Amino acid sequence: MKYVCEPFSNQISDLQAERKALEEQLGTAKGEQRASLTARIAEIDHELPGLQQSLADCLAHPQHFKEDPPDPSDPRKR
Repeated sequence: MKYVCEPFSNQISDLQAERKALEEQLGTAKGEQRASLTARIAEIDHELPGLQQSLADCLAHPQHFKEDPPDPSDPRKR
């Protein structure tokens, strides 16, 4: 895998791991906690397809992705 695409892959892995952990907690959760867990799972389900598409685009055309995106909080890169 291209180094430049690694952040997408890492984000996908992190979200999938978080989703699995949330699903396990959901089994014993009640009431408000259950609603909160369900909402976060829905957020992850909404985020994953976009990240997966970005990873696919990056792997297909790595030249379109910069290695170090500019950090807006870093005054030297503005």
